[in-house]
Amino acid sequence: VKHLLIILSFLFLSSPLFGQSDEKCYVVVDSSDDFDPSLLSNISISLISQFLREVEPIPPDGVSKDSCLYHISVTKKEGTTFVTFKGKNLNSYGDSKLSGSDGFQQSVLKSLYRSLREKRELICEDYGSLLEECGGLKDTSKKEVLVEEKRPQKSESSNYKLRGLIGSGSSDKTEFNNTSLFFVWRRFGIGLSDFFMKNTSSAGNKYELYNRSYDFTYSFTDVYSYSFGMGVIVDGEAKISTQNFKSDEVSGYRIMGLIGTNLGRWELLGGYQYSSFDYKKFTTTKNLSISGG
Repeated sequence: VKHLLIILSFLFLSSPLFGQSDEKCYVVVDSSDDFDPSLLSNISISLISQFLREVEPIPPDGVSKDSCLYHISVTKKEGTTFVTFKGKNLNSYGDSKLSGSDGFQQSVLKSLYRSLREKRELICEDYGSLLEECGGLKDTSKKEVLVEEKRPQKSESSNYKLRGLIGSGSSDKTEFNNTSLFFVWRRFGIGLSDFFMKNTSSAGNKYELYNRSYDFTYSFTDVYSYSFGMGVIVDGEAKISTQNFKSDEVSGYRIMGLIGTNLGRWELLGGYQYSSFDYKKFTTTKNLSISGG
């Protein structure tokens, strides 16, 4: 039996969002005729939201004077694109010899790299091919590394988060629920899942199943977040209540795939999970094998 799980995930310790106020911030882009303002705005919003905080474009009805604004100025001179940033917790510039939107993107990344020291490793991990600075980060920044080591909580907290997952479903003769807890470090996660299921067979036998797995996940973010994982079932119990049979020897595996989007401090995920498990050594000589998801 396969089930489609809709899962709501809590992000407890994701520092890029943790501790931020609910104040909305907006992006204002001033550029010359050499660029498409709409494209520059979209690129700016994507990069600032990824490495600094969530931002939005200016709404059609405008904003008040005291609103949180990030001003981005773009000019091109003698084949070089120059970008300057001004806003809350960000005041920097960048430049690029590339042309068009590629030059703007590289300039923005340079500006973020220069201003956000604690995010340099993440910027290099995602966009290292566009930044010359990333190639010499470990070799030329010994003094800077020592400074970061004095405040590890600030530089490393953004790499960690705690993710909780809850899912359930039912049909005419079957009902199930699944709970998972993951500790996520950057793109990798480790955790455990508890699966419960009640089923009534066509013969009227009632089965109650429980099992636990140790799970591993890998995640990456583009426009949406994607996670893939698998788990090994290591513990569980099965009961046939109508016949007083019981087994506590189980083996099996799980496979899962999720896609989601961040909603402030929350993450909404939808996905699919498939489980296969086998209970053995009941009080009879027959073994019970069940696969489900």
